Amino acid sequence: MRPIAYPAAALAFLALAACGDAVPVEKMEKAEPVETAPITDFERPIPDPGTSPAAVEADDCHAQIASAYIGREADAETRGRLLSDISPVTNVRWRNPGDPVPEPETVPNRLNVELGEDGTIESVACG
Repeated sequence: MRPIAYPAAALAFLALAACGDAVPVEKMEKAEPVETAPITDFERPIPDPGTSPAAVEADDCHAQIASAYIGREADAETRGRLLSDISPVTNVRWRNPGDPVPEPETVPNRLNVELGEDGTIESVACG
């Protein structure tokens, strides 16, 4: 009868053997700086609907807040920031040029975001 092997010990030995020679951090070569993408204009102030009670009542979908995004590219980051800024509103319809126009159905707390041919946000409105 053969003795029972210890697979865990064997795996640990193999893992350590694969490490090779350790190099102290001080002796490691410094990495080249990585070029990053330019930061977009997210620093533009976003209006607060809480400043005017009348504005809040007339703006159930937070179109006033979303209007700060007009002219920006509707990429994933911008869409995420817009959705975060208009929270708790979650009913958003993104319309591309050429999308069929739905029947006139008004949903006061839905934000309609119209996109241009170049993928930028052209307008926002409740409805």
